[in-house]
This record gives sequence, structure tokens and C-alpha cells, in this order.
Amino acid sequence: MRSKITWTITAVGYYGLIVSAHYRLMEILKMLDASGVSEAPLFKWLYALAYLGFGIILLGAVARLHAGAGAVIWRPTMLVVGALFAALDIWLLQQWSGIPMRLEDWMAALLGLAVAAILARLLPEHLLRLWLGIERRGRQSEKRAARNEE
Repeated sequence: MRSKITWTITAVGYYGLIVSAHYRLMEILKMLDASGVSEAPLFKWLYALAYLGFGIILLGAVARLHAGAGAVIWRPTMLVVGALFAALDIWLLQQWSGIPMRLEDWMAALLGLAVAAILARLLPEHLLRLWLGIERRGRQSEKRAARNEE
């Protein structure tokens, strides 16, 4: 239970950091009259990397919240929830600063989320078990089975 709360709070906090950093950066660029920087490829890659981190944390949270569902459900759930949060981020930015919503920003965020889902397929099993909390659940179920036998 504690692990679920920790991962969920971490995901929400990380998302808050993304939104606030995105807003602050756009405000600074607006003041400097350098709005073209946000359209540069480097900006898009940084945005994708930010959402890669968010996807990693979000997938860990989803795996812990829906432990019985399995990886087949965790990855698409993370992608859908992450995509909705990315759209919310871009919409909030448009509401707060008047910067028009750009599909490229959302697509960069989706790229980061997709890489996180792909990593879940490519990582070695022992790292995947730590990331998604599978090993811990296995030990707990073994303890329950031992108690039931007694």
C-alpha cells in the first residue's frame, strides 16, 4: 500500500514539475521575444525526455495500483493517462499564457511516453521486476501462501 501511494504521489509531483517548467520557460521566452526557440528541435527533444521520465514513473504507479492486471494492461493504460495529462499540460499553458496549442508539443510528449512503454519490453527481467514492483508482490504472495498452509 505504501508503495502505491509513493509512486502515485511521485507521478503527480513530477507532472507538476513538467507543467510549471513548461509554463516558466514559455514566459521567459515570451519576455525575451524568443518564441521561435520553442519550435526548435532541441526544445521538442527536451519535452520528450521530460515525458519519458513521467512515463517511467507513471508506469510504475499504474503497475502498483493495478497489480493483478498485468503488463498487457499497464502499458496502454500508462499511454492513455499520460497522453491525457500531456494534452492537459498544453491546454493549461494555452489558458495561462495565451500561447496557442501546438500538436507538435503533444506529439513530442507522446514520443517520450511511447519510449517508456517500449523500455518496459526491452529491459532485463530483474530490472523490470524492480521497476514495476513485481518481485515484491511475488514475495508477499509467497508469505500469504505459507501462512495459509500453517
